[in-house]
Formats: sequence, C-alpha cells, structure tokens
Amino acid sequence: MDLINLNSFLKFGYFLKYKTKKKLFDFGESKIDLSNYNKNELIFDSGNLFQSAINSNFKNNEKHLVPISGGLDSRAILAGLLENTEAKNIYTFTFGQPGSYDFEIGNYISNKIGTNHQSYNLKQTTWDQDELINTAQRFSFQTNLFYHPNTSNILSEYKGINYWSGFMGDPIAGSHFVKNVKPNRLKSNFITKNTFVKSTNLCCCEDEDFFKLIEINNKLKHLISDTENIDFTNRQLKYISPHVLFKGLKVITPFLNKDWSNFMLSLDSNYRFETSLYQDMLFEKYPSLFSLPTKAYMGLGLRPNKFKIFSKKIKHRIRSKINIDYQNPNINYLDFNYEIKYNKQLREILISQTRDLKNRKIVDWIDIDKLWRKHIKKEKNYSDALITLASLEINLKAGKLL
Repeated sequence: MDLINLNSFLKFGYFLKYKTKKKLFDFGESKIDLSNYNKNELIFDSGNLFQSAINSNFKNNEKHLVPISGGLDSRAILAGLLENTEAKNIYTFTFGQPGSYDFEIGNYISNKIGTNHQSYNLKQTTWDQDELINTAQRFSFQTNLFYHPNTSNILSEYKGINYWSGFMGDPIAGSHFVKNVKPNRLKSNFITKNTFVKSTNLCCCEDEDFFKLIEINNKLKHLISDTENIDFTNRQLKYISPHVLFKGLKVITPFLNKDWSNFMLSLDSNYRFETSLYQDMLFEKYPSLFSLPTKAYMGLGLRPNKFKIFSKKIKHRIRSKINIDYQNPNINYLDFNYEIKYNKQLREILISQTRDLKNRKIVDWIDIDKLWRKHIKKEKNYSDALITLASLEINLKAGKLL
C-alpha cells in the first residue's frame, strides 16, 4: 500500500499519484508576441479565437449539451453555440442545491434564453451504494464523490449528445496566476490552498511528504508560471478532469483549443491576473448574456457596481450570523453540514461507508467514531472529513488499488 498516496486523498480529496492517457494540455511550442497589440485588439482577437474554437466543433446535424452553472466558462460556451444555432436546439442542465448561485443562476440563464433544460436538485438525490460505485468507476476511482447527480441518469438522458465542457476555461484565462511566489514556497503554497479537509488533520504524514507526488510539467514551463504549472498538472488534471470529463461522455473541450489557449497564455500577466482580459472579452463579445447575473459577482453581471457587491457581502454576513442553518449561496453543490443533519438517507450512506472503512483497518490512526460523535453533537462541523472518508471507501469498493 502506498501510504503517502492514501494520505493525499485524505488531505486533498483526490489521489496525487495518477496517470491518464488523455493528452489534455497541448498549448503550443512557444508564446505569441503580443507586444504590439493594444487592449481593444487583444479583446477583439481573443473573442474571435474563442468563437472559432466553438465553430470548429459545431455540427448542425448533431445535438449539443452544456452543463450550465453560475460561472463564466459554461456561459461562454453557450454564447458561442448561440452564434451557430437557436436556443431551442441546445440542451442544458444544472445541478446543485436551491438557493446557491450555481443552481439558481444556471436555471435562470437557461430558462431565460429558452434551451431544452433539466434541473437536478441534489437535495432530492437518491444516495445508493451501487450508483456511487458506478460513479467512482466513471471518475477513475480518483476523486471525492457526492458532488454530482447520478451519472447513470445523465448518461441515459443524454446518450450520444455532444457534451461541451468548460474544463480549463478560467485557469487558462489566468484565474490561478499568482504574482511573486518564491520558488521554495511553490509546493507548500499549493498544499495550503488545495487542502480539502480543513476541519481536522486526517493524515499520518507531514506536508513535506507530499512534495514528491506534486508534479511539474517541464513542457509547460515556457508558457505558464510555476504556480499555474503545479495547479494544471495536479489539481486540474487529477481532480477536476476526472470529475467533469467522466467516462461515457462524448466530450468537447473548446478551451483546450490550441489557438485560443496559446493566445491567452501569451498575454501579459496584468491581463491574465484575475482573468481581467477574459472577462472584458466575454462582456464585449456576448454582452446580452454577460450582463445577466453571474456567480463571480454574487449574482450581479460582469462589470458591476462596487457598492452593490459590498452590500451583497454585508447581507450574507449578517444572515449567516443570525441564522444557524443559513445556507451560503456561494457553496457549490450541497451544504453537507446541513444535509448530514437533516437528510437521513445521505447520513446513513455516510455512516455505513465510514464504518466499512474503519473495518478495513487501513486508517487506524483516525478515530472515525469520535468524528461522528462530535459532529452529531454539533461540537464541530466534520462534514468535509466524513464525505472524504466515505468517498475513499466507495473508491476502494469500486476497484481502486492502493
């Protein structure tokens, strides 16, 4: 058993030691010289390149599906597809919990423009061991579970349809670009930022033990910063990719188009920082869709009034203080602390899986019963630890080898 790799799952919610046959990052041999471009030219050319990435994969005689949320990437794809066909010819679906930005905005956008839309309320999901094992297999036994509607339902509902994924949209645009990181802090910073289980330390090793499993892709060094390199090569490839590009889908990934990605990675760092130029491009290229609410600005459109953002933040802070069961709209998918309290079926599947994991005696240093006692008594919120331990057990049942 590879103890460090096992601990990486307990730390991050995915295994750091992971290889895939998919060649996902083919961004080009060298950066493009954009020094003579002004901002308006960069916005114009990046918009045309993105639309070309959509056009090159679009076929009129095929069906097209976009999983739409409150984010920018899925909406960009939807906007690009609408340049080629009417909304009634596009399928969309949204999943999550009612009240969250991803769920409410995703449904709002799709309903407003008139796509063939399906909404999956994760609060009403049937949590079943066999289905979770099936999902684990489709996710390559690699990641945390419980963040997705039943994959068998998705594949049955949309069999054979082109599945347009926003994978790597905002990272390529610069969302993970960080200025002035010292080389000796790269891996430790990655660990701090990407630790999933924050309520307690489930690991029996030190953070430095993960350093040898955190990879850097030498082929990307000429294009991206070392911080982005570590993120792309580890989190994006080993965690995000198995989740959103799961087995059985007929996936199209326009943000991995070489012309588009090479252009965006060649931008000056000031344009990539906080996806500055990307957001400007989206607003200029597709103004009608990006003036509508987004998760990025707490339910406001791009280029919002700063006072409105401040007011939203204050309202959320006040509500969270006065309501013990307040569900933060920024929470993706499910508020697991809330659901474990009130969703009997989810609680029972988590209890049964963590009990089975305990009986394997491979994480004997973790007092699983104590975590449950303290969580049930509301002494501390251990939901992140409990879903991680349950996911580990399901991945093992599905065939994961340690």
